[in-house]
Amino acid sequence: MLGNCLIRTPMKGDNSLDLGALCEALLFFSKTHVILDQGTLALFANAGFLDDFIEMLKRGHVTASYAPETPALFTKTEGGLREHLFTIIRTVGSEQGGPLKRSPDALLYQLEKHFADKGKARAHHRQLCKFVSFKSLDNGKAVAKAADDIADPRFASEIARMSLLQLGVPANEIMFSRLTVFPLGDGRFALDTDIDFASLTKKYPNVTGPNDLFPGVGDARLDIFMAAEHNAAFIGNSANQRIVEMVLSKAIGAQANSRDVPRDIYDFISLDTPSVREAINSGERTAREFIDLLGSADSFKKWLNAQNPDKDLIQEMLREKTSVGWLEKLPAKAARFGIFSGAGYFADIVAPGSSTILGAVDGFLIDRLAKKWRPHFFVENKLRGFLDNNRLN
Repeated sequence: MLGNCLIRTPMKGDNSLDLGALCEALLFFSKTHVILDQGTLALFANAGFLDDFIEMLKRGHVTASYAPETPALFTKTEGGLREHLFTIIRTVGSEQGGPLKRSPDALLYQLEKHFADKGKARAHHRQLCKFVSFKSLDNGKAVAKAADDIADPRFASEIARMSLLQLGVPANEIMFSRLTVFPLGDGRFALDTDIDFASLTKKYPNVTGPNDLFPGVGDARLDIFMAAEHNAAFIGNSANQRIVEMVLSKAIGAQANSRDVPRDIYDFISLDTPSVREAINSGERTAREFIDLLGSADSFKKWLNAQNPDKDLIQEMLREKTSVGWLEKLPAKAARFGIFSGAGYFADIVAPGSSTILGAVDGFLIDRLAKKWRPHFFVENKLRGFLDNNRLN
């Protein structure tokens, strides 16, 4: 139903890892792919999530690719004029270690920056190299389209306000009547604004100047390009997500909301059931516990992704719950004979009398065979247990 999902820099409003959003994607999307660029790798390392992420890769719950590049807003002064350019920058190395020509070398370089223990960094590097592919993000053309976006005065003004709010400036202090973008050719542009940065930089340490207004637009443009390239929904920086929605709304007039599907599933349990995202981000559940939940979710995921997107999920699940399957239609004796008579025969050959034990448990097994595959079993037992903070069944 939801298809594929692409994840890059999944970040909450406080700039910390949105682990809950990542886990929720793994549960509800058929396939999830993570772009391990500089920002994503830093988020995972700083949150202590790399070990769990590697375990998810090992179990095949997620795929990933590493890219040593990241979008940036480059600024220089030319002839007294400050010029800006949306571009892609790459990890190049250091004077001591020399240039980094290969992406695996760039990955190790970044890991060693995040871990004081170099042995731990190398261990993570060995594991990641087994499971991730290496693919460059170097698509400057996609990022350069951000300059066209901010050429729209209304778009530029709204993004500027959003950026200053995110940097801690109160809404009542974001006052300006002029914000103009002047194209200079080759993707370069200059800004003219009456925003009082001299005052703001003294009061709010995160504010540095005009460079703070639009860096997220380049990120958003890259996100849109990669999502289209992978034919996937996108989960990323919560602030940039709003920019993505604005760009798509301007381009196509609407945007699909994939959040409705998870909420429908939670509502099947109870209208006040917390989401996987909430349970994990609150600390009530851990990534390791979620990995265990995923291990029992295969049948549910297959059922979910086979559903028609036009169907009401709750109604479909209720229909599956109340329907009578082929196994339940069989008389109990016929089911036992057809499924277990051969097993009892061979059991008696190996250990005489053991078929009696089979006869004692076959009713239970038949009931499990008849019901466990249905989607409501996972939702009402495994998922409910996870979200209710009870021990997983």
